Amino acid sequence: MIHFVSAKRMWGLVFRMGLVVLLGVGLLGIGGRPRAREVGLAGGEAWSDQKSRVMEALGRQPLMFIENVGQWEGLGRFQVPGSDRTIWLAEDGIWVTVGGEPSTSPSGVEQGASVPSPIGGREAVTKSLSRQGVAIKLSFVGANLHPVLEPFERLETRVNYFIGNDPKRWRTDVPVWGGVRYRDLYPGLDLEVSGEDGQWKWRLVCRGGDCGKKLESVGLRVEGAEVEEVGAEGMQLATGVGTFRVPLLEVGGAEGLPALRQRGNVVMAPFASGDSGVEASGGVQPASDSDLLYATFLGGSGDDVGVGIAVDGSGATYVTGWTASSDFPTTPGAYDRGHNGDSDAFVVKLNASGSGLVYATFLGGSGWDVGIDIAVDGSGAVYVTGWTESLDFPTTPGAYDRGHNGLEDVFVVKLNPAGQGNADLLYSTFLGGGGDDWSNDIAVDGSGAVYVTGGTEPSGFPTTSGAYDTSHNGLEDVFVVKLNPAGQGNADRLY
Repeated sequence: MIHFVSAKRMWGLVFRMGLVVLLGVGLLGIGGRPRAREVGLAGGEAWSDQKSRVMEALGRQPLMFIENVGQWEGLGRFQVPGSDRTIWLAEDGIWVTVGGEPSTSPSGVEQGASVPSPIGGREAVTKSLSRQGVAIKLSFVGANLHPVLEPFERLETRVNYFIGNDPKRWRTDVPVWGGVRYRDLYPGLDLEVSGEDGQWKWRLVCRGGDCGKKLESVGLRVEGAEVEEVGAEGMQLATGVGTFRVPLLEVGGAEGLPALRQRGNVVMAPFASGDSGVEASGGVQPASDSDLLYATFLGGSGDDVGVGIAVDGSGATYVTGWTASSDFPTTPGAYDRGHNGDSDAFVVKLNASGSGLVYATFLGGSGWDVGIDIAVDGSGAVYVTGWTESLDFPTTPGAYDRGHNGLEDVFVVKLNPAGQGNADLLYSTFLGGGGDDWSNDIAVDGSGAVYVTGGTEPSGFPTTSGAYDTSHNGLEDVFVVKLNPAGQGNADRLY
């Protein structure tokens, strides 16, 4: 599943690289396919550096409480996504999924799998844990089993879900909030869950009198982790993937709070006050508006990775990458609506608000095909480059090279996203020699000439007469190619 983010002042950092960094976790766990060099890390920057910069930027954003309007199955009413954890809010408790290294037999499955999941049954829990770590459930002893969950502080951010190839299951403009209130969690007590400085916080609000007595019965139960320590920094929980800290509850509208008491994995009066050494806060801060304008999920039931992205003058977004999902969403009339092989490249166009899938197509043959970079010209034609192992990768009549040359060839494609089926493929060619060749970037000028760069092994990569360097120099050389996608065979290669 691919997660797109759009921000007012973070286009270069998040929108350009966030696709790979935020979703590339799946990429790193696919047995080395595709390899890091082949996904074209921006500017040669190390993967860890990209990820750190993106996560730091996203960490400054207000927490997003995404309402469940049918995009997820199960009991979770709201989701709070995070870089290393996901929080689910349901009627009978709060789940925190803490991240760990992907594993087929993760530590913590035995501990966490016994905890019911808000997104499905045991199978869903096990699948989630195998990728993300362990699930912790936080619930309140003797609390109302069916409190009313009220969101507050609507954010401008828009979230859309294009999951699978059934448009009836897609969800657009999903509400995003700054917090959620559990009305009457206990008689006369509301629980408010929100965020501050990128961290989640919660507090109880006492309504009416006799607050001290009401608060005496409040207890927090922890399942799926062990309560190691309770102190000024909150509750430290031990899990199979490390420790996790939960803040103590702040309290509004009450004085003389009862003393905190721990009984195993149940903490009575878990308040930030006197005996814990923590002063109670003045209250929930209103959720500040976010730079994040929209976030869009896109994908099917398998692994989907976005790699290249472009934006046209109207604000429409164009994305390419690779997918192993046979049910990756496509649009009526698209060039290719069927998955072809191990992994296919994809080409997607989203409207300017991220709320509509304008065009989506597969692109590939029977082997591995990976889209790396994408560009768009003034007329709306889309140019895509990547690499392919497919001997039957589609090419067009008169293209520069219609035959696969070696282990991995570069491909260069020009598409018209008009929904006219085969006619959408305006130009497609192989580019390479007898070994591994891969592309990193593509650009197009005002005349329609296409420029591609990447790398090649010493394998007879084609060059032109009079070029700056027509001979291979070492293990892997950079290549720079200029093409005229006119369908004139060898004449298409300008440089």
